[in-house]
Amino acid sequence: MEIKDVLKMYKKGEINEEEAEKLIKIFSYSKLGDVIIDISRRKRIKIPEIIYGYKKRKEDILNSILNIMKFENICFVSRINPKKYLFIKKNLTKYILEYNKKCYMLKVKSENYRKNLINGKVAIVTAGASDIRYAEETYEILVEFCKNVYRYYDIGVSGIHRTLDTVKDIIEKDIDVVIVFAGFEGALPSILGGLLDTIIIAVPTSTGYGLGGKGLAALLSMLNSCSPNIAVVNINSGVRAALLTYIVLKRIYKD
Repeated sequence: MEIKDVLKMYKKGEINEEEAEKLIKIFSYSKLGDVIIDISRRKRIKIPEIIYGYKKRKEDILNSILNIMKFENICFVSRINPKKYLFIKKNLTKYILEYNKKCYMLKVKSENYRKNLINGKVAIVTAGASDIRYAEETYEILVEFCKNVYRYYDIGVSGIHRTLDTVKDIIEKDIDVVIVFAGFEGALPSILGGLLDTIIIAVPTSTGYGLGGKGLAALLSMLNSCSPNIAVVNINSGVRAALLTYIVLKRIYKD
């Protein structure tokens, strides 16, 4: 049942105003234990709530998943460590679980889940191999929503020939959005931004030494880029990069 079904029932006189109000509230949020889930988020902005697993109790993560799966066919849990994952796996036997150990991303799917893919082409790029764990977060989300998601890992500016080979491939594939992960000095998004006529979403990572190791150097470098086609998200924010990309593609390729 959806909100439009409640409105139809009210219009036909099958339920009164008070009953309609109660049913509509059900579509706003759902509470289980200490957890309140925004279950109407997908209906408002086309994106389901994603559970942030880091520092959450395993019981709260479980309750969050159960809440979401009452209304969705897929649930994402980011930054959930292997120990918590094993607890979830033990207690969710009726669902399909997919766990990416590189980025600690868990996807919970119902048996009748089917991907509803939109058009568009996305390139996920990392400067170094150390950035892959953050890029994989982005990949695990986008692969559920977008038809064409390409990964180009470890092509940073210290070996510029690798970068140029990737640029050529991105141009040939006519990519819509390029998501770039880089730590240390964070130079890669600026270089790609100067060579490509597409949207660049830059993600600074906490890779490197000193300030670079915390991601601050890369963040400041990306924010001060001369390339005009770059937008920057927070440090290590692979989830945010994925969601922004999906929103952009959803607007470009409207049904």
